[in-house]
Amino acid sequence: MGYATEEDAMIVPIPQMSRRLAQRFSRHQPNPEKAEQIFNNTLAVLVVNDFVQMLGIETDLLSSDSWNSVIRLVANVADLSILNLGKLECRAVKVGASTCSIPLEVWFDRIGYVIVEFDDFFKEGKLLGFLPQVTTTEIPLCQLQPLDVLLDHLTQLQTQPQESLLLEHFAKRPLDES
Repeated sequence: MGYATEEDAMIVPIPQMSRRLAQRFSRHQPNPEKAEQIFNNTLAVLVVNDFVQMLGIETDLLSSDSWNSVIRLVANVADLSILNLGKLECRAVKVGASTCSIPLEVWFDRIGYVIVEFDDFFKEGKLLGFLPQVTTTEIPLCQLQPLDVLLDHLTQLQTQPQESLLLEHFAKRPLDES
């Protein structure tokens, strides 16, 4: 399986309505850093939501943790609920970044990770690639897999029986060493 290249990236326009919603979510945060985090997380989720819906994949924004105002305040989450499959983590990076930070709190209970790069004016999001799982807090962007791997992954999850999904999920978890 190859890594994503610049040609593999998908550019998705960000409507003004999405920017307004991200601004509204970020407006009442305790500090500017948290406000920026929530703004970026919200936009990343909305860009990925638009992308997967264009492909006919059903989502449920309202059941995503990133849509819960209390969870947004206390956690660094950017999840998108994919109907009947699980949560896809949508992480934002700035133009020119070489890595993406993945907080420990989102290492589990995710069916994958999509990285989105924003232009300076937040007019478009570039979906850079995908990883089915993470094991470190800093992911080199050169390790991302192409978006068609994401589509294959979601298709495989749809056809896989739920019991084997649970077994696979728990098999990926590191043992508690305490």
